[in-house]
Amino acid sequence: MKVQPLEAPIFGVQKELKLEAAFGGINVTYNNPTESNIVINIDVMNEKNEYVSLEKIYTKAKNGVRKIRGMAAEDTKLRYYVSDRWDNITDKQDITLTPMFEERVPAKSIEPMQSHSAPVDWGWTLNRLFDDNTTTGYQPAYFTFNVKQGPVKLSRIRIQQRKDYEYTHGNLKRFRLLGRNDYPLAGAQIDNESNPEEYLKWEPVGEFESIKPSNSSVTTNEDLEYARQGEDFDIDVNMPAYKYYRVEVLETWSGGLFMCFMEFQMWGRPEGFEFPK
Repeated sequence: MKVQPLEAPIFGVQKELKLEAAFGGINVTYNNPTESNIVINIDVMNEKNEYVSLEKIYTKAKNGVRKIRGMAAEDTKLRYYVSDRWDNITDKQDITLTPMFEERVPAKSIEPMQSHSAPVDWGWTLNRLFDDNTTTGYQPAYFTFNVKQGPVKLSRIRIQQRKDYEYTHGNLKRFRLLGRNDYPLAGAQIDNESNPEEYLKWEPVGEFESIKPSNSSVTTNEDLEYARQGEDFDIDVNMPAYKYYRVEVLETWSGGLFMCFMEFQMWGRPEGFEFPK
C-alpha cells in the first residue's frame, strides 16, 4: 500500500493569515476552509526583548476577523503562528505593526437626549447604555446623544449584547449611525415621515452588521466568547467629527424593530486631530 499524507490544515491557514494595524490594536484576518479546530497564536515582544503571549484565538470558523485592542500607538514587534490539538505547529512569522492612536470617549462625556429618542418600555432608560455596567441596558428603536466636550472624530464603536440572549431577541444585527453638528429638532422619527427635511440634516457615518463567528444555526462557545467581550465596529477614517450622534435599528437577530443591548462605547479623537495614514 502506498499512501500520501495530507498537509495539516494549520499550514494552509498560516499561509493566508493576515495581521494589520488598526485603531488601538491590530486586526487578524484568517481563512480556515476545512473548519478545523485551530489556535492562532499572537506573541508580542516585551521590554526584555522576549516574546510573550498577547492573544490566543481558538476557532473552527471557516473565516473571520478578530480584533485585538488596548495596544499603544507605537512600533510593536509581533510573532504569529498556528497550532492544533495534536501539537502540530507552523513556522513562526515576525512582523512589526504600529497601531493607530485612539482614546475612549468617557461615559461621563456622553449626554443621552431622551427627547430625541424613541419611547422606552419596561422602565429601561437611555443613560444605562453609557454607564459602564453590562447588567443594565436600553430597548429603543432609535436613540440620540451628544458628546458634551464637543465634536469627536470616531474610530470605532463597541456594542455589548444582552447576556444570555446573544444572537437572539432584540440584540442588534444591523444598524445605522448618523451624525451632525447643529442641534437636532426633537421628534424626527426613524421612518423619516414626521419631518423629512430635518431628518436629512443627519449625515451617514456608517451601516454595520453584527457577525456570528460560527455562522451556524446554533450558538457555539466561540460565538458567546466573541459577543461577551464586546463587538467592535470600525468607522471610516475619512468621516468628519460630530457632536450629535444617532443610532437606528435596521434589523435585530429576532427580526423585530426594537433593539436590546447593554452598553454603547466609542473611541476616537477630539476634533482637530488627524489620524495617521
